Amino acid sequence: MSQPVTVIARMQAKPDRVDELRAALDVMIAATRQEAGCTVYDLHVGADDPTLFMFHEIWETREHHQVHAQTDHVNAFRERASTLLDGTIQVDVVHKVE
Repeated sequence: MSQPVTVIARMQAKPDRVDELRAALDVMIAATRQEAGCTVYDLHVGADDPTLFMFHEIWETREHHQVHAQTDHVNAFRERASTLLDGTIQVDVVHKVE
């Protein structure tokens, strides 16, 4: 059986697109929290940098996360990302150390 995975997804908004990015991420939150296997899907913003956004995600299995990565709402966000982001999204997938 697969073990849970934690995902950290970090992105930087273009300074003039912070509000648009936040709105797009709110759509992602609403849709993703309804997905099978999603345990945690929390958005964070930089304490000293309002253009820094980071998702902290926990999925029941890596397979659940892989399905999430192919959903319509993720694909729709990817299509808009270049207009909203300064750079690319950095994603780390890790396992909790027990």
